[in-house]
Amino acid sequence: MGLAQIIIKKSRNIYGDHPRFIAQLEIEHVNEKTERVATDASWKVTRKGPIRSSDILDGEVYDARLEMPGWDRPAFDDKSWQAADVTTIVKTSLVAQANEPIHVTREIKPISVSEPKPGIFVFDMGQNMVGWCRMRLEGTAGTSVKLRHAEMLGDDGMIYTDNLRIARQTDTLSRRAAAGSFSNRISLITDSDMLKSLV
Repeated sequence: MGLAQIIIKKSRNIYGDHPRFIAQLEIEHVNEKTERVATDASWKVTRKGPIRSSDILDGEVYDARLEMPGWDRPAFDDKSWQAADVTTIVKTSLVAQANEPIHVTREIKPISVSEPKPGIFVFDMGQNMVGWCRMRLEGTAGTSVKLRHAEMLGDDGMIYTDNLRIARQTDTLSRRAAAGSFSNRISLITDSDMLKSLV
């Protein structure tokens, strides 16, 4: 069982059955004029993007073949997107986030790489860490790569995951390009990654 399941006795949808998003951006121009951009009924959404699932404990499934280049730029064609489902009945109280902002402090590289089984590579990062993994891959379009995270090795040289209980700690990436290389920043999924297993 995961920690949240133990505490609140709920196995699924522990963050709610219908996640919502609210945002307000305050823009201060150089001419001292201000502008406010906030979520409302003019926003559009889609469920057809490359992130198929994402969870802080279970990891992320990312299908690069579903990427939408330019979706975050002006003039993007969003005719196939749906209007946002706006509601006024959410009773949750908005509170300030108490911790410091998260930011990148440094980049580290593996101190060793091993292949305990054919096609399975273990990258030792040399320390427990919080962060993302960046990698370059080569292969055919549609090829899937799994990246698993753990804190220690088993006697067979494979990563040891029994202490993770039901948390999958697995990122899955499906390639888009037919040839060449690909790099992707995959989701942050754990606060204690030391060993990475690339399948």
